[in-house]
Amino acid sequence: MLNSIKLYLYGAVAGLVAILFGWLKVTQYQRDKAKLEVEKQAQARMAENAKHKQQEGISNARVKANDEAKQVKPSDTRGKRPTGNFGDKRL
Repeated sequence: MLNSIKLYLYGAVAGLVAILFGWLKVTQYQRDKAKLEVEKQAQARMAENAKHKQQEGISNARVKANDEAKQVKPSDTRGKRPTGNFGDKRL
């Protein structure tokens, strides 16, 4: 009778240890999953910031190019035929 009670107590203790070990593994898995999600979000945020900076640089370059294009005066060669020797003796 005493041996069967010891067996049940050892079984209960082993069961509790197994439950605690399983709970530990589950919480570690959740923690690791949360860390991976945080890293993934940080990478996405860095990529979004880089994309925004690149678009801002392109926009600034377009504005600068448009300003420079406005300052250039058009040439007065419209409607005139070119003259001169272009390397062909028949011309």
